[in-house]
Amino acid sequence: MDREQQVMRVAEVVDAAIAGGQSDQVIRTLGRAVVREGSDFHAYQTLEAGVQQFESLCPSQPLAARRPLVSVSCSLAAPAATPRTLHQTYQIAVRLLRGDDLSVAADEVDA
Repeated sequence: MDREQQVMRVAEVVDAAIAGGQSDQVIRTLGRAVVREGSDFHAYQTLEAGVQQFESLCPSQPLAARRPLVSVSCSLAAPAATPRTLHQTYQIAVRLLRGDDLSVAADEVDA
């Protein structure tokens, strides 16, 4: 979950882990991810709802029960930064350190 464009891979890993009987480990890992990322209240609510739905579906519909936890894992993985956004963040930090006016486009400053 700490790399960009890994949403599908995260979904596959989580689904396989749950299918393999490791749902407790998946839930703990998702909980650590929410805390590690300093997520907002919505992420905590999403995780809680996903776990509750998983637990309510698990006994009678084990295949359907996997979907909530897979969905939660995808929503946590989706915001991973892309190289472009990391570069933009770096450029803004450099401009702030130089005291540049951020209301002026970067290409106008460098010209």
